[in-house]
Amino acid sequence: MVVALGLHLVLGWVWTFGAGVVGGLTAPHRGWLIGLLGVALDWAVLVGYNAWVAGAATEVMIGTMGGLFGNTAGTVVVAATVSIGALLGGLGGLAGMFARRTVQAP
Repeated sequence: MVVALGLHLVLGWVWTFGAGVVGGLTAPHRGWLIGLLGVALDWAVLVGYNAWVAGAATEVMIGTMGGLFGNTAGTVVVAATVSIGALLGGLGGLAGMFARRTVQAP
């Protein structure tokens, strides 16, 4: 999660895939899960932080995004955001896990 948070804040959200890869490299069997949970937690913390620091602006943004997606509830927008992060981290973890197995192959 710390790697994902650092990459997210310094380089941007796309680079959180790299945090998933790092998680996958550290675990030979469940790297996808480490990447998924780490990045999902990072994105959830950032959504919570934004809501805490700028609650009104975050509420407007979530309402606007929900309106763009057919009047979807705000909780669904937040869940979709965290799910996208989880998917990104899980795929990164899977890539890291397979890279580790490839390098360690006999």
